[in-house]
Amino acid sequence: MNPFIFMHDDHHHEESWFDEFLGLQTDLAHWLFEIEVTLVIDFIVIFLGYQLLLKKVLIPRLRNQLHKEIDEEHHIEHTEDGGHIHHDHD
Repeated sequence: MNPFIFMHDDHHHEESWFDEFLGLQTDLAHWLFEIEVTLVIDFIVIFLGYQLLLKKVLIPRLRNQLHKEIDEEHHIEHTEDGGHIHHDHD
């Protein structure tokens, strides 16, 4: 049996993989479906990636790290009531 030949039950004829490939490449409905699926998947990945990774994980982590570095550099200590104490440099 030749692995590069496909048997279609509905047509009862054999097509080579190249004929199948050309058929998909020239089929407008196939291209429209591929574009639609690509746009949907890209939107989901980009939207969820932005919402979950950037907004919920990376940006808060970077903001906290930067805030901590600035506090250490300027000798700022935060209090429980939300205020802060600025210690003078010695």
